[in-house]
Amino acid sequence: MGLIPAARARVRAMKANALLLMPLLAIGLAGCGTPRTLIPPMTTTSAPPASPAVATIEPDPKADPSPEMSFGMFKAKTAYDSGRYEQALEFFDEALSEEEALPKPRWRQVGYIRYALGRTLQKMDRHEAASEHFKAVLAIVLRHLGPHHLSVVDCHVQIAREYNRRGDFAAQQKHILAALPIWLQHYGPTSNPVLIAFGDLGGSYLAIGDFKRALSFHQAQLGIALVLQGAEGKDIPVMFSNLAQILAKQGEHLKAMEFMEKSMALGIKIHGEQHSQMGLIICNMAKLYMHRPEPDLKKANALLARAEAILKTDDPTGTRRFNYLRVRGNLLLAEKQYQKALRVHEEHLAGTLKLGFAADHPHLARTQYLIGVAHQGLGQESEAKRLFHRAHAIQIRTLLPTHPHLLESKAALAKMGE
Repeated sequence: MGLIPAARARVRAMKANALLLMPLLAIGLAGCGTPRTLIPPMTTTSAPPASPAVATIEPDPKADPSPEMSFGMFKAKTAYDSGRYEQALEFFDEALSEEEALPKPRWRQVGYIRYALGRTLQKMDRHEAASEHFKAVLAIVLRHLGPHHLSVVDCHVQIAREYNRRGDFAAQQKHILAALPIWLQHYGPTSNPVLIAFGDLGGSYLAIGDFKRALSFHQAQLGIALVLQGAEGKDIPVMFSNLAQILAKQGEHLKAMEFMEKSMALGIKIHGEQHSQMGLIICNMAKLYMHRPEPDLKKANALLARAEAILKTDDPTGTRRFNYLRVRGNLLLAEKQYQKALRVHEEHLAGTLKLGFAADHPHLARTQYLIGVAHQGLGQESEAKRLFHRAHAIQIRTLLPTHPHLLESKAALAKMGE
């Protein structure tokens, strides 16, 4: 059934607006995705060797990157697919050693095995080694396939993920930006890969405190989602919520509340009141009530009680609970319930580390600062000072000088005479 004329006109207008998103590339920014062309989704300990001097090769973007699978590669992939990652790591290492011992190692096989090693090491939380393998694969595919092949995107995506995990947002942005023109070329501006990239870029700029750019990318992401999913798409409520959080950071509290109310109403309509996505949205609504010019802690408490009840029953991975813990801990600090706040923030810190974040990630630095506030409230000044220094040292390296979190840790140390 065709669209009615008015609806068809709206979609044409939205697609035209989406084309305007492309100039955002000139701002200098970054995102993530999933492997696709070079290797099937799956993933040694051996670090990539130094690149030997080799004859110049003319890249062939039409070349087939698929390798011929040896028995050793097949055996390793089977172990990976079965979740036996230690064994997969051993088998992939053996396959790589065998391939690199050949007089002329085959680039397709080496690329496949190294990418697979990176994926395996990610599963084992050995992220530094994984990142080195992805960088080695990137060099291989650039040399043989050129900078515009989709296999290049897969490498940029994995490397960007690793930089995000470390909290190196500038490097993350660099790799997403490198992938974005390839996605635009292959899929166009209104496509899922570009939607994901813009969301990742928005999140990256939000993390460092560049709220203007964060807002631009999240608005662009919403525009694409409206084209792809329609006005009641499954991701639209969270996108409204993201915009609300950024607007609140910019001091636009009334606009922020308008977007949060849209997010709540649409989320309930699409997912129902007990979906874990609603738990996340309700937590974000509670944050707005806590941080507006006249905080309403009673309202925030009621919202967090609703969110907790939802997440107890519908958050199988537990990842959305960590967002709840951060908000709950902050509310307890606002209520001067320092002992409870300390326990909640320590639980949040331990859980976030389990998710694979590096120990010096700015998200963890913020939690350490909040734990310091709890210690200070309990009269434990020396421990508070230690944590404030630890948080500030990380934040000053990773955040913009105007980021509110950096300014708070700086002010806390200044009050202590530091």
